[in-house]
Amino acid sequence: MKNADYQRLERMQEYCSDIQQALERLSCDFQAFCNDKDVRTAIVMYIAQIGELSAGLSGEFKKNEGAPLPWGMIKSMRNIIVHEYHKVDLETIWETATLDIPMMANFCNTILPSQQ
Repeated sequence: MKNADYQRLERMQEYCSDIQQALERLSCDFQAFCNDKDVRTAIVMYIAQIGELSAGLSGEFKKNEGAPLPWGMIKSMRNIIVHEYHKVDLETIWETATLDIPMMANFCNTILPSQQ
């Protein structure tokens, strides 16, 4: 893996951890998520950052090590958040944060230790 890919994955891993910590503060409760604007905004921005970082991963990495993840969908989520924010659906963000982010974190945790 190229050094730039490694650095991007490290940042993605940090954002995944930040999302998971924010959810723990809310006791992983959807209603609390909807009611806490600051946490909700932070999670949305972390997801957007993950999408931005994913777009910069090399094609070689995505083809080889990154094959299990839907990189196009990850980037699309970022585009909706940034360019079509009025279309951001809280249930979709919640599902992304509670279902997809743990998978992304596991992926990063699997890839990164072998590169250190």
